[in-house]
Amino acid sequence: LPRRHRRDLGVVRDQGDGSVETLLALARASFAQGNLLWRRANAEGALKSYQSGLEILKPASSASGASLQTKLVEMQLTAGAGVMQRQLYQYATARQQLTHAMELGKKIGAVELTYLPATEVYLAAGRELSWQAYQDESKPKEAVQSANDQIALANRVLQVRPDHRPVLRAKAAATALLSRIEYDNLRVAAALKRDLEQHAVLERLVALDKSNVGIWINLGNL
Repeated sequence: LPRRHRRDLGVVRDQGDGSVETLLALARASFAQGNLLWRRANAEGALKSYQSGLEILKPASSASGASLQTKLVEMQLTAGAGVMQRQLYQYATARQQLTHAMELGKKIGAVELTYLPATEVYLAAGRELSWQAYQDESKPKEAVQSANDQIALANRVLQVRPDHRPVLRAKAAATALLSRIEYDNLRVAAALKRDLEQHAVLERLVALDKSNVGIWINLGNL
């Protein structure tokens, strides 16, 4: 939402409109603002926006019978906060937030594939956790298990939605981590096998979106 509209919604809430619709709109605005700050490399500002969104949404998300959309936004904000906390080296808190985001996802069909928007966030949180386990916490076994779990879940989605770009990106990231682990352990042939798997996924992403510079760069770096 534009800043003026967010301000207007805030005024409405402060005047006593605590409806789910108003809280959800404000929380989504906080999520969008956090994403914008993240892209501007302002991790502290993004974290504050995500946390603000969670606080705004709390009356709706903690209510009995909270809607699917409300739980999804809560999951998105929680995962976003976890990612920013990792960037700020707050590893213990990041792990808690990312794990909680995945637990929220399990409750709304992320693993059963009954609600694919939740599956996307679940995979993104899992990706961050697996890289944190390997790069920041020296837990290679956990990282390998997490990455393999993500690939297995991504493959289930791709069986029915082969062009699902967020899931393809999640699979590429998990495969890249497995390649990195193999290479770091001097298992070059195994690392090359993973690189070829990642290459195939990235080629599919390029075919779907030739304007995505980031994917081209990843492909060129393999």
